[in-house]
Amino acid sequence: MLAPRIAERTDKLKGIIILAGTINDLLELIPKQAKYLASLDDKITEEEKREIEEMENQVNKVKSKKIGKNESILGAPGSYWLDLMSYDPLKTLKGMNIPVLILQGDRDFQVTLEEFNIWKEELKDKPNVSFKLCKGLNHLFISGEGKSGIEEYYKPGNIPEEVIEDIARWILSIQP
Repeated sequence: MLAPRIAERTDKLKGIIILAGTINDLLELIPKQAKYLASLDDKITEEEKREIEEMENQVNKVKSKKIGKNESILGAPGSYWLDLMSYDPLKTLKGMNIPVLILQGDRDFQVTLEEFNIWKEELKDKPNVSFKLCKGLNHLFISGEGKSGIEEYYKPGNIPEEVIEDIARWILSIQP
């Protein structure tokens, strides 16, 4: 999400790599992720409903821009959210000509295939942008099976060698 923003501030980068980068507003993703996690056991409890509702209220407060810069919302200061709302990673990336590699795990519940497909559709005419869908990987690019959940994040794991090789090949391919 921030790689295009960082890249637009310098001319020293030869390219950027985005792993599981969101294209959508983070404020939209947070409640969506909470609902997904709450539904993994096929039931959403009253407590979970209240937590999701409170999260949605906080999101709406941020969207209304009625927050102080130092006010903490969803674990971050208001200044963070206000700044993030003014940033469009897709627009930024569309204006760039440096090589870009976007990788996405197909088991990622935080940044879903839907978002990866938006990247692909919106940037299909940009020859400097490459895409790689990584089978069986979650948001952390760790292998798993079935529905991905937060409990996977507590298990030790490594990024598969294939992903590292894909990144290395891409880096070598953009060398002059």
